[in-house]
Amino acid sequence: MLSVVEQVFGIAPGRGVLQRPAPLPLSRALDRISCIDAAEYNFWYGELYAAATGRKQPSPATITSFGSVSIDPTLLQQIAGPPPIHHHKAPAALYQSKSAQAKLPAIGKHQDLPEIERRLHAQAQKQLDIQDKQAAYDNQRQIIQAIAPWIGFYATLFNTSTIPRISAFLGNAGEESWAFTRLVEDLEYTSASSIARTFGIQSTKAAEPYVNNPEALANYVYSGERARFLGNGPFGNGNGWRYRGRGLLQITGLYNYTQFSKSMQIDFVKNPDLVAEPQYAVASALWYWGMRHLNHYADNYDFISLIHAINPGGLNMATREANRKLAARTIMERMLHNAG
Repeated sequence: MLSVVEQVFGIAPGRGVLQRPAPLPLSRALDRISCIDAAEYNFWYGELYAAATGRKQPSPATITSFGSVSIDPTLLQQIAGPPPIHHHKAPAALYQSKSAQAKLPAIGKHQDLPEIERRLHAQAQKQLDIQDKQAAYDNQRQIIQAIAPWIGFYATLFNTSTIPRISAFLGNAGEESWAFTRLVEDLEYTSASSIARTFGIQSTKAAEPYVNNPEALANYVYSGERARFLGNGPFGNGNGWRYRGRGLLQITGLYNYTQFSKSMQIDFVKNPDLVAEPQYAVASALWYWGMRHLNHYADNYDFISLIHAINPGGLNMATREANRKLAARTIMERMLHNAG
């Protein structure tokens, strides 16, 4: 059986790892632990982590340093890593203009026009790739800065402040939001095969009408009998698109929007785009986390079942787990540093 530090932090235990039990039985910890309980748990994880990594043991006098998890843009950036970059194809206008040709180094008179055009195209494409990369990083940075202040607040509100809980949340939220770059589901698919694979459509032919047609795709996959659990009703009412995935965990469907509205006392059914605002993108994700009792999986280190509860297909499981463990280690290093 794997040790706690192996399961939570993904590191092999060192010599002298403490064996004392957790401060509270897991049965008490399921969904309603207090801030004091969270501090005791995190302090216990700190002792285990310090012993496993050969660090100085934290003093019991510093237990308050483990009471809350500090979430800031730097931490989120470390967990997220580089953003996915969508490279645009350089249009002919970028390399067929006289200004573009004037910037090209002199070409021997014996080289033909296709070679000149190829080099101009390569030069234009390189410049466009640089712009796409910069835009992707700028977008990620803006979203991370906007959501960071709310994660700690709602993690405390929804009792998700222990190391296993918050690290599991961050690892999965980062993946669901494409490395913290999207707060609305991207349904722009360029091939029928990818649509069929992602949404379990039986044939690529049946998926062809939805290529590059996100609204029609949402109304198809999120309505009718195949998606009755979402509460969107029959095809043709537009609810599939209206209540598509939004927020850090992409809550989807009229049922979830209705329940979230009741919880927050804000009408997200009438104003679904509010769920993509930074505050409610975070709130919706941690509300959903609590509503699905996902802390139960985290408390018992059953991170695989937790992933399937969020994404039934277990999409990109290895990335989620790697980011979860990275989050746990990074947060714990901060806590031990703050405890002196």
